[in-house]
Formats: sequence, structure tokens, C-alpha cells
Amino acid sequence: MYDTKKENRAAEIALLTFPRYSEEIKYTGWEQVVMQVEKNLSEKRRAFLECRRDAECLPKNEHGKRQWIGYVQARLGAYYVGEYGVMCQPPCARTLRRWMDDCVEITVRTAIRMGGL
Repeated sequence: MYDTKKENRAAEIALLTFPRYSEEIKYTGWEQVVMQVEKNLSEKRRAFLECRRDAECLPKNEHGKRQWIGYVQARLGAYYVGEYGVMCQPPCARTLRRWMDDCVEITVRTAIRMGGL
């Protein structure tokens, strides 16, 4: 039986710390899984993941709570304006957390299917 929390945390770390794709690097393990997941994600989810990766570099506040949601909302709002030319309401905090959980779940399932876990 798999330890779900441990797998999810490993998948989240792999998603957020994955380096940009390069032809010269030979990827193994989690990198291959993340590459496969990125190929299967929609354009909006890939934009979300890029914003989320950038937000991972933000400093944490004194209580340890990550402040990525506001940053990602602002960046996605700018992305929608640039990509589609319309102002729209960015996704709410609950939606962003659900998207991140979905990305992690997809990564874990892909890793299991590829034999990485």
C-alpha cells in the first residue's frame, strides 16, 4: 500500500521545483513524470503551474504560512488579459488550492502508471 501523504508531498515538490525543459539534459524519475504531466495539462493549468512555481520563491511570513495565493491570482489575472485581451475575475483561493491538489494527484497517478513509485 502506498503512503498517500508522502507521495503527494513528493509530487508537489517535484512539480514546483522542476527545472525548465532542455534538450541537453537526460531526465530520470520525477523529472520524466513532471514532463509527462505538463504535456497533458491544458494551457491554463500550465500557466497556473508556472505562476505557482514562481510563487514558491516568495518569502514566507513570520507564521510560516505561504503567501502564494494572492500572487498567483494577480499573475493569472495578468495572464488572462495578455492572452485573451479581456479583464476577468481570477480564480478564488479555494479554486487555486483545488487546482494544485488536482495537479499533485495527476502527478502521483502518472508516477504510479510509469512505475516511478
